[in-house]
Amino acid sequence: MDHNFSSPRLILRIWTGSTWCLAIEGTPTGAQDAPQKPVVIENCGELQPNEDDGCTPADGVPEDPEDYEISADADDIPPQTLLEVGQKMKDAGNSEFKQGNLEAAVAKYTKGLRYLREMMVFDKDNDPEDKLRPQFVTLRAPIMLNRAMCNLKLSRFADVVSDCSMVLDIKDKEVTQKDRTKALFRRGSANRQLKQFEEAREDLRKAKELDPQDKAISNELVRVETAIKERESKEKKMFTKLFS
Repeated sequence: MDHNFSSPRLILRIWTGSTWCLAIEGTPTGAQDAPQKPVVIENCGELQPNEDDGCTPADGVPEDPEDYEISADADDIPPQTLLEVGQKMKDAGNSEFKQGNLEAAVAKYTKGLRYLREMMVFDKDNDPEDKLRPQFVTLRAPIMLNRAMCNLKLSRFADVVSDCSMVLDIKDKEVTQKDRTKALFRRGSANRQLKQFEEAREDLRKAKELDPQDKAISNELVRVETAIKERESKEKKMFTKLFS
């Protein structure tokens, strides 16, 4: 126990089980950053001899890229391997989504992004012919959009806004108009649920400009416009009572 802080803190060394550390770190939180579901560490997290640590994923890919085995003469995971893992996790996430396993799908997409983020900077040294950047961008954006769709269904609206905003911030031409439309629509839908009606209306109008025939976008825009009118009507009545 370390008492050099204003409150006691426990200093731990992780011998195995970094997967669980990542899982705890990624646990959704609510007010005052408290976990929405209990996080329980039993028996101080101590494993008995030969006890399974539960950290070997069925897909054979470690949760943490740092645990990925590479050749002795390599410093980092090769870019092509990162792309292969990203694609594998995208496919696995899509499969889970189709089966209705939204939490499992989010976990797969998140793992895929974790590996793809091992290479975020592309320059003349690591990508002299600009061949890697397009591959990473065209894989990363759809995964974020797929995760946003899952989180929209799971009512994690702030996470939806975050993922879609990251997609919209990508200026690369490899992010298609279709992807940008999806990002605007999903962010707009999430903002409506968060009662950020003006932001939602702005996104949905842009999405409609990109795809005027999409009925889902039009219907969502109507919901937002209705919510804004209802809010304005309530505010008008409130002010009328105040000054009557």
